[in-house]
Amino acid sequence: MSLCHSTDAPAVPAIIVAGLGNAFMGDDGVGVNVVNILAQEAPDGIAVYDIGTAIWHLLDLLPPDAWLLAIDAVDLGGAPGAISLLDATDVWSMRQHAGAHGVGLFEMISLMEPQRRPARVAVIAIQPDNVDPGMALSPAVASAVPHAVASVRTLLAAWRTERGAHAAQQPAVLNCLAGHANARG
Repeated sequence: MSLCHSTDAPAVPAIIVAGLGNAFMGDDGVGVNVVNILAQEAPDGIAVYDIGTAIWHLLDLLPPDAWLLAIDAVDLGGAPGAISLLDATDVWSMRQHAGAHGVGLFEMISLMEPQRRPARVAVIAIQPDNVDPGMALSPAVASAVPHAVASVRTLLAAWRTERGAHAAQQPAVLNCLAGHANARG
């Protein structure tokens, strides 16, 4: 009995989409609003999570080498509702901003064991207007939500294409069942 088999489909990093923010603090909850829309029609191979302010829950949800796309309200000093894509360089340069989450995404990732960190990190940042207590988004941020959803879908399509090209370039993988080396066939 063979416990090993080769496959032409190597493991490809998972894509995780995480909505961050406090839905009880006005525009700070915009990331949660966006992922709740995305979760209704999540593409295959993409996991969508409403993380809210429980940023530490990402530790349990991120498989090694995952690609992480976070959606969050980020004050970049722009017009309310402005949408920006922050790449890894931008993300790491802003690591001092924990926002309303106490511990920020960047601190959480930096505390992870290196082999568990996401292989790619990006943030769809939406400029808040009002982060006072309340569940309603400001008009400018509410009108940005459909545009943010479209931006996320466009980026995910590009990432899926890139992942597919990456997988096609990888050699076949030999998969074995761990702990069964002495099994008899």
